[in-house]
Amino acid sequence: MPFQLNINPIVTIDLTVGTLVLIALIITIIAQKTKRIFHIRFIQFGILGITLSYYIEALSVLFLSEILAIITGLILFPTAVFLVLGVNYIINEKINTLIIVGTCSLGVILCFFAFLPDPIVIEFEDRFLMINLDGWFKLIADTFQIIIVGIIGYWGIITWYSAPFLIKKEANIFLIGTSCIVLRVLIKLLINIHPLWILGVHIVFAVGIIILTLVITNEPKILFIFPFALFRILVRDKDGYPLFDHDWAQSKISNQVFTGFLNAIQLMSNEVINLGGLLDIDLKEGNLMIHESNFISVGLVSSNTSKFLRNSLSNFIEDFEKLFEKNLVMKIKDPKKYEGAYLLVEKYFSNFPIGLIKTKKDEILLESNYLEIPKQLEQKLQKITINQEELNLLKSELHKTPTGFTSEFFNLYDKLTREDEQDPNDL
Repeated sequence: MPFQLNINPIVTIDLTVGTLVLIALIITIIAQKTKRIFHIRFIQFGILGITLSYYIEALSVLFLSEILAIITGLILFPTAVFLVLGVNYIINEKINTLIIVGTCSLGVILCFFAFLPDPIVIEFEDRFLMINLDGWFKLIADTFQIIIVGIIGYWGIITWYSAPFLIKKEANIFLIGTSCIVLRVLIKLLINIHPLWILGVHIVFAVGIIILTLVITNEPKILFIFPFALFRILVRDKDGYPLFDHDWAQSKISNQVFTGFLNAIQLMSNEVINLGGLLDIDLKEGNLMIHESNFISVGLVSSNTSKFLRNSLSNFIEDFEKLFEKNLVMKIKDPKKYEGAYLLVEKYFSNFPIGLIKTKKDEILLESNYLEIPKQLEQKLQKITINQEELNLLKSELHKTPTGFTSEFFNLYDKLTREDEQDPNDL
């Protein structure tokens, strides 16, 4: 009897959706912004599991192979584990042992039922011959699908809820993507629909995966909403002079306290901080990382710490010394000579969200070169100040002062001017 293939629209649907999911996986692998991010590795393995499940399911239906159908159900186990690991690591920067043990225990039960008699049933659905999971094997496999739905749905909701204002738009799109994934699994579990109509459901799922990966690869900050927030980085030379200072948010740690603390740390012996060493100090509301290198000492304040953040700081310091080696060797202390370090901040810390702006109503202070004030006021300032740099500084400070302070400032200036003019006559 000649061998015949089971011509079925589900085969085409699974191969199409599997290919779309595979494309999404490739995008996350080759994207420049996410190549060095460890957090996404577990998610990539989870997406790989989803891709394989679609391809193997297509082959099991095409050949009516019970072995391939069983493998399709078993793949849900590692897929769920990787997704649970990935989401936990992204949200908490650590692995929840209890959840992983529970998931793995359920996986052992799934494997047990896979090798009991009759885990698979071949039956007609409408006019199409289908091969489906059955019995307890199907029940446990459906439970794994619920776990996958739950972890992805939770990830989407908590990311959307916790996203800073500047990446709220991306968080909204991210929520749409996760909702598409959840919708597909819920419809498949709860509604018995015609095999042809299931095409639309699977396409929605593939679109959800693609949206998810595009948001992550285009804006990796979405992965770093939860573990920690960056507050401030300060670069100082070996004599304690500040060379470069950068703020990400309105830190509760004042400049004076931060600088003084770094000065105190620098006085500690080499037994505590060796050359090239890294020291983590837990603060009341965050963490301070101190890194001593050949020419500079760098302090980074964040809400928490991690291996990824330490590596980013180490790479920043290494490139800082390469970029400004000549200045550092000559012991140039002018901070203006190190302003180009903002490019390194963008390179190594661009993945971390900025929490400085909370709403559309928040005021944004521009650099002094871009500030505009009334001409009459600027003319008075030009009489007071000596050069353009001091003028820009005064303009910047006036923009930060409360309304009405400007008039008080000039009244005081006129008063002091008159007193100064009278002094020679009094002598």
